Amino acid sequence: MDRISVPPQPPRPLPTHLRTSLTSALLSSSTIPQIQSTLYNTSQEAGWNDAVHRRAKQIISSGQATSLKEVTEILVKEAREGRGSNSRPVDRIPGGLARRRQEDAKSTQKDPAVDVTFPNEAVKKGKEVVRDALEDIVNIGTS
Repeated sequence: MDRISVPPQPPRPLPTHLRTSLTSALLSSSTIPQIQSTLYNTSQEAGWNDAVHRRAKQIISSGQATSLKEVTEILVKEAREGRGSNSRPVDRIPGGLARRRQEDAKSTQKDPAVDVTFPNEAVKKGKEVVRDALEDIVNIGTS
């Protein structure tokens, strides 16, 4: 495979032809399965997968969500914001604030916080896999 030339400071967003070339190169190698494996294993080691399962159960049992789509939306938002269950923004979920008030009225005991933020170590190792793969196919600063 021919090496791909990338300027030392590529424009943002990447030009379509460059993004396509990089994506094609990564897909044609074993890099994608390696990235997936790395992310899965490091997140598993950090307990993230179990945390997501626990938080999903909390969301469902509290009545905060009734469908997989709603549960996923809440989990993704909390993961992106680095929030646990005690700081969830229920007022932005249709019916969420009312459900939360009902839940609080039934019990004075709050759910323990479950952090669903993706582990930094998994992100770091994922970046290393991508960087290693790109070093094999990219020339930086050459034409």
